[in-house]
Amino acid sequence: MLHAYQPPTQFPEITRRITRECYRPLVKLLLDNSQARITLNFVGSLTEQLVRQGERELLKHIAYLIQQNQVELTGTPAYHPLLTTLPKPEIVRQDKLNKLINQDYFGESVFKARGFFLPEMFYERQVGEVINQLGYQWVVVDETAFPSVVIKNLGDKQHKKLHISQFVYRLSGTNLKVFFRDDLISLQLALAPHLSVSDFVGRLKEHYLEGQEGYAVVALDAETFGHHHTGRLKLLEKILNHPNIQTVTMSEVLGLGLEEVEIDPKFSTWGQVTENEDTQERLFLRWNNPDNQVHQLQWQLYELMLANINHVNENKVDLSDKAIHSDFFYWGGHDPVWHPQMVERGAKLLRDAIFEVCGERDKRSQQAQSLYQRIVKTGNELYGEKIVL
Repeated sequence: MLHAYQPPTQFPEITRRITRECYRPLVKLLLDNSQARITLNFVGSLTEQLVRQGERELLKHIAYLIQQNQVELTGTPAYHPLLTTLPKPEIVRQDKLNKLINQDYFGESVFKARGFFLPEMFYERQVGEVINQLGYQWVVVDETAFPSVVIKNLGDKQHKKLHISQFVYRLSGTNLKVFFRDDLISLQLALAPHLSVSDFVGRLKEHYLEGQEGYAVVALDAETFGHHHTGRLKLLEKILNHPNIQTVTMSEVLGLGLEEVEIDPKFSTWGQVTENEDTQERLFLRWNNPDNQVHQLQWQLYELMLANINHVNENKVDLSDKAIHSDFFYWGGHDPVWHPQMVERGAKLLRDAIFEVCGERDKRSQQAQSLYQRIVKTGNELYGEKIVL
């Protein structure tokens, strides 16, 4: 399962570079290997950027792969917000806008998603219930959502041989199926510098009960292949062609006839998780660190905008739809990354969204302007003006 996304504040030259290094070669790899099957989360925010940059041919190739049953697209919010921070109407709206954007460019008959991708895999019970009400059949959550997984110091995950690959799970009280990402395999494919295809196969075998067929959910950013790691495209091709690995779409797993088990996943994300040993409260410091002054100012501005959302057209994107994207907090975390320009662009977008609703002279807009200036100033004072990746 590959997640393809660029934030609405992304610099156009960066999107062009990633398209050249990743999106085009990845699509070509799939076109050249007709037996390959993947599930692809293609976010509306990225679709819009590619259209502006004249990449309609690339979108046509993806549509062809969907029609050939090589690629299954997912539903997702159009601008990648953390759904656990949004009221239900905004989640529903983001899902609708994503459908409108992608159906416009892929074709209404082509873009028919059965499953749902959570931005940053941020999950809690209320979000799962909304996804179920929207009519989706399945969702993918992180392994840290599994009830028996324990979080140790600063996000160190106690990975277990959960043997979840022999079952299909269902969110209790709903019809929504829940898949758990295999963290160990996914992170090694994303980050291990010298991973070979034999290493990858070996990792897969470690997670199976002897003599039983099963599956592993390998989920990571699409940009891993060719952009973050130049050699990963070749490794992916070897995986897709390996005689002992059968790649399938997520929805195809539902047809394997595996036993169904009811479950209630934990509050979780595929990013850094910290758990208080005494209270079991989970913190997600990469997006909301109480000790990070920039984060706290960012959340004040974000919450101010949420309190003043007023959509004029239910089918037309406005600034507030774009302004709630998650990258604003990620780049401001300094844990480990810091990007002052992306933080400034995100703060400006939130400020302008408030201006759009309230008018620039309104006291709420003046408060937004003050928070915008404080975010930029505090960030530069604490972390400097250089990008840290």
